[in-house]
Amino acid sequence: DFEINYFDGNYYLAYKGENGDGYIATFDFNEQGYAADAKGETYEFTANNDVDKPKIEHMRDNLFVVLHESPAQYVKLSSFQAEDNGSLSTILDEDTLTGYTWREDNKIIFKVSDQVVATEFARQSGDDGLLLTHEVLDNGSINQIDTLDMGDSMLSTLADYVYVAGDIYAIAYSGDGTDGWVKTVEIQGNGSIGSSFISSYEFDATISNDNSIEHIVDNYYGVFYRDTSLDGWVKTLEILDNGTITQSTMASYEFDIVEADGMDSVKLSDKNIAIVYHDSAADGQLMTLSFFDNGSVSGTDIYEFDVSMREYPKIKNIVDDYYAVVYGSNTGFIHKAVETFQISETGAIKYLRTYRLTGAIDNNAGIDLAVGERGVMVSAYRGTGADGFLTSFNVVTDRGFVKPGSYGIDATQS
Repeated sequence: DFEINYFDGNYYLAYKGENGDGYIATFDFNEQGYAADAKGETYEFTANNDVDKPKIEHMRDNLFVVLHESPAQYVKLSSFQAEDNGSLSTILDEDTLTGYTWREDNKIIFKVSDQVVATEFARQSGDDGLLLTHEVLDNGSINQIDTLDMGDSMLSTLADYVYVAGDIYAIAYSGDGTDGWVKTVEIQGNGSIGSSFISSYEFDATISNDNSIEHIVDNYYGVFYRDTSLDGWVKTLEILDNGTITQSTMASYEFDIVEADGMDSVKLSDKNIAIVYHDSAADGQLMTLSFFDNGSVSGTDIYEFDVSMREYPKIKNIVDDYYAVVYGSNTGFIHKAVETFQISETGAIKYLRTYRLTGAIDNNAGIDLAVGERGVMVSAYRGTGADGFLTSFNVVTDRGFVKPGSYGIDATQS
């Protein structure tokens, strides 16, 4: 059953979809009469057949950078543009960090200023992890600025960072022996890195994998990770504005007693955090947590967004209380997908829409997401043949709801 209407430049379709549920889809038509597609363009940025979990960051305007591997297993930083209409440029510039071989998926990237980006990655066994900064010019040219040795020869999967204050950042990672560490460092807006780390704290002396760190409120931060039994934990600690880490754990909370893999987190509001991960059944979970003044932590809401997903989902804030989750899925066929949610400041979750980024059988591992300006979003992922791909899409949030367009109005049944 279908019902279609028109209002203020957009068409609205109400219909009975999968499992007999009711849906409303919004879309538009171009001048040729074709329904507008939410997905802008897909671009294969490297065909080296060896891309593993690329990382992407929006710099400014239409300029993005992606951190990935080169054919010789060197770390490579590449720049490109994503226009307002979603079209993607070819790679503008690449900096191959010769001599710095990567290991597995141990790399992170974050913007220090509109001109400077920082990267951190683990090198081959016996070589310490490395923190670097690069300048990215308006034409996409990339210039290395500074480096700092992390001081640990083993940085495990999914190290993460958080901004503290001024020029201070905190990095959570697994060090020698896979134990969990947080270190703070000064990185100036011009890319200069302090000569040494400011403070360090070991939050788990046994095993800490898939680390994610978020600011909670005031000087308190939460570290989310997977322990030696694969259980999902969050521990809170205090980091002062000058980078000093209070040498104690404020609170601990086990949010998944069986398994939590590939965590990513985002702050909703003071004392409220959302995390995504996949559980022991390979189901994708979106969970919100609340932190209280007495140090206690509790789960607020949870939503299972995929029943057969792959590792390492990513969650990003689009605007206001709208969020996007990207992930690889085995549901139906192997593909990449994005789901949109409305999540209140107190953690209530409302599912909005699912959209398939890849419409054919694809590699289902390794994906990241960057939010640009004017609604343009770009996902970097490991695709068919283990090559590297970029896909742009748009999420419009006017009139109080997400409008993903009409591509696959209902990807399963309509």
